[in-house]
Order: sequence, then C-alpha cells, then structure tokens
Amino acid sequence: MINHDRIFKEFLRAFCAEFIELFLPLLAAFIDLRSLRFLDKEIFTKIIEGERYEADLVVLAVVRGGHREIVILIEPQNKPAPVFPRRMFNYVSELHLRDRTHP
Repeated sequence: MINHDRIFKEFLRAFCAEFIELFLPLLAAFIDLRSLRFLDKEIFTKIIEGERYEADLVVLAVVRGGHREIVILIEPQNKPAPVFPRRMFNYVSELHLRDRTHP
C-alpha cells in the first residue's frame, strides 16, 4: 500500500518555498523564502491525559526586512477532523510556551 502521507510530506520538504509561493502568496511576500529551515519533529504531550501528538512539519522562517522569525506548521489532512482546529491551537500554544522559556 502506498503511504501518501509520507510522500506528500517529502514533497513539501523538497518544494516548500514553491508551495508557499503558489498557495500562500501573502505569506511568501512576508517571509524570506531562502530562510526556510525544517525543525525536528515536535512532540506535544497532554500531561493530564498522557497522550502524545507529533506535528507533521514545522518550518522556521525569517520575516523579510528583520531579524524576527515565525513558525509555520504544516499538517496535511485527507478528511475533515472536528478536533483539527483545537489540535493546531494546542501545537502553536506549546511552541509559543517553549519559545518564551528559551530565549
């Protein structure tokens, strides 16, 4: 069986800048596409429930004309998931908290 999820992630890694230019032109104009850097898989844990989640692709990008960086989360979904917005919110919150504690 073909692992479409893995193939799509590899495609995004290889052509991330072009993907952003084509599908997210406003973001492409805001960041330096040459600065894209993939971070290691980020693991998120729900401490109380003990569940672990893994973000698919986490990309760091430098904002044009400055020294600030932004994090881009890429989570391909093949079907609607009611918990998806909440999961993305949790990922971003975890990254924000982690970043604030490590200057």
